[in-house]
Parts: sequence; C-alpha cells; structure tokens
Amino acid sequence: ANAITSSAAALWLSDVPLLKPVAAAHVGYIDDQFVLNPTHKQMERSRLDLTMAGTKDAVLMIEGAADFLPEKLMVDAVAFGHASIKTITAGLEELSEIMGITKITDTIEPPVEGLDDAVNDLMSAKMEEAFGTSDKSALSATMSAMSKLVVAELTKEDRFPDKDNAIRASFKKMQSRVMYEHAKATGERIDGRKLNQVRHIDIDSSILPSVHGS
Repeated sequence: ANAITSSAAALWLSDVPLLKPVAAAHVGYIDDQFVLNPTHKQMERSRLDLTMAGTKDAVLMIEGAADFLPEKLMVDAVAFGHASIKTITAGLEELSEIMGITKITDTIEPPVEGLDDAVNDLMSAKMEEAFGTSDKSALSATMSAMSKLVVAELTKEDRFPDKDNAIRASFKKMQSRVMYEHAKATGERIDGRKLNQVRHIDIDSSILPSVHGS
C-alpha cells in the first residue's frame, strides 16, 4: 500500500496530466478491530489481509484474503480503508496547490467532434443485435470484427483520417453503454446469468502445488 501511495504521489506532484490523485491502504482485522497499515508482526494475528487503492470518489482496486469474515464486516473494511484513502488524497491535493504544480495538457488530444455520433449511427443497431447471443466466445469474435469494420468505414474518404485509436475508443465506450442498457432492460448479463447470479465454479485441489493467480 505504501509503495502504491508513494508512486502515485510522485506522479500527482509532477507535471503528468492526471485528473485526480490516487492512494492505497492496507487493512487488517485484529482482536475484532480494523487496523490501518498493520506491521508484519501484527499481521500474524490478523483475520483479514486487504489491500485497496482508489481516489477520493471511488475504490478502484481490491486484493485480499479473509478468515471466513461476514459480508457486512468486509464492506465495513472497505469503507474503513477508503476513509484513509480520502484523507491521503486530500493531503496530496493540498500539497499540489502549495507547490504550484502545473500539469502538461497540450499533448492531450481533445475529443474528435462528431465521432461518437458517427460510431453510434453506424454500429449501435448491429451491436444491440449482437448482444442477443449468450455465447461469449461468439460475441467476442463479433465485437472484434465490428471494431475493425467501424475503423475501416470511418477512415475511408477522409471522414476521420488518422483517428484509428480514437474510433476504437469510441466503439469501446459505446459497447459498454449498450452492455449496461441491455443488462438494465433484461435483468441479465450477456452470458444469460441474472444480475444476482454467481457463475458456477468447480475447484479440484492438488492438481498443481503452490500456484497463484488473479
């Protein structure tokens, strides 16, 4: 957590054009109490090992393990850690003002006027139709083909020349919007699961020793 906060602070206090500062917190649960940034010795008695990062507005990342703690306590642990993140990011914002940090913004390309509307007009109906399948592999292949198609269509005849990356980003943004609207309207994810339904998982132990993944 300290490494994340330190590196994020270095970026925030530089001229790199970040929109807001990021910080992290490590949360333990010892003797029925949350402990912020516990020591290695304290962690030997902790029933929770939670590392999280975020901004003042939202939690962006959570990694951790727990000793069969109830859901409400886990939610409280996230809130506890986020309170620390808010304090740190507020301090970084204040320090940036004191130091008079000026961000470099002239290298950031502004939004391409009319691009989102053009992508929406060309692909919205096709994308809504594509989300009618619950086969994720087929849907992924369809999305890849549609992304290539929209780039080809919008770069020909100099409509949006040399804007391939911007077109792909606009397509991705529309994909997220259509996916959200589909779930909201139908109450189902794209693979057919209900919004409160957990994916079925089978676990066989002792296949590989000491593996780790996320």
